[in-house]
Amino acid sequence: MERKKEHVIASGVRLIAQKGYHKTSIEEIAKEAGISKGAFYLYFPSKESFVVASFTLFQSQINDEIERVEQEKLHPRESFSEQITCIITHMYTYKDFLLMYFQENISIGEETIDLVQQMKKSNVEWVYDQLSGVYGKNIEPFIYDVIVMFEGIFASFMRWIIVEQANVAFEKVGPFIIERLDEMVESMIAKGTTPLFKELPKMRSMSSNDSKRDTIEHIIKALRKIQIPPEANQDEVIEVLDVLENELLKDGSQPAIIRGLLSQLRTFEVYASICMKISDELALENIITNE
Repeated sequence: MERKKEHVIASGVRLIAQKGYHKTSIEEIAKEAGISKGAFYLYFPSKESFVVASFTLFQSQINDEIERVEQEKLHPRESFSEQITCIITHMYTYKDFLLMYFQENISIGEETIDLVQQMKKSNVEWVYDQLSGVYGKNIEPFIYDVIVMFEGIFASFMRWIIVEQANVAFEKVGPFIIERLDEMVESMIAKGTTPLFKELPKMRSMSSNDSKRDTIEHIIKALRKIQIPPEANQDEVIEVLDVLENELLKDGSQPAIIRGLLSQLRTFEVYASICMKISDELALENIITNE
């Protein structure tokens, strides 16, 4: 069922990219996919829901590629660079569809708006995790400023690659961007730059319980991926992570318990940045303090 649905999406995306969204009918999408119009409606209630499903699949495929790279256990810099390459490659594969979507300024309701907002939020969280992995505790004071700068640089590269068809080797973009980030971060540290952002509005824009739970689950997943320091008691750290996960996900979690658990984790530098992220997300005070 899912494989057939993905085939319909691929066929429809290809056709819409050629003809445009408004000029492509459901009958034409069904014909391109080799199914009946009735079968199309078994998968998608409308053409609008088809576009939503297309973007959902697009994001899911990118997430799968990121997950694949993360499982290779590369150095954080190499991993970040390789993930950038994967994202560029995937977006370039879908370039005609993406161009069509934005050029035609398609507006298809709240479902799409919510999806795009969630994608933006997930992307910010991904950049946050990557920067924390590469720069560690040093980037904490201005991590949100660097996220904004990374997004600007990456968006500009994507415009030149996808819209202007610039001839750039995809695998060189990641290392190049990270080198520029190195220079900016080093300069900000050396000059004692005052950060402009203490948080990003888009990370607070989706405040529903479901959205908050998604964010917490994302943080827990990132926590589990951090390699436990060799000097730590492995069993004790695993136990702390288990209790913390349970406390974060349960209804009526206790801030005092979370503070105590994070206090234990932050004795190891590798956990410092993610402790700050939990503090920001839950608006808890005194989790990150100078000792």
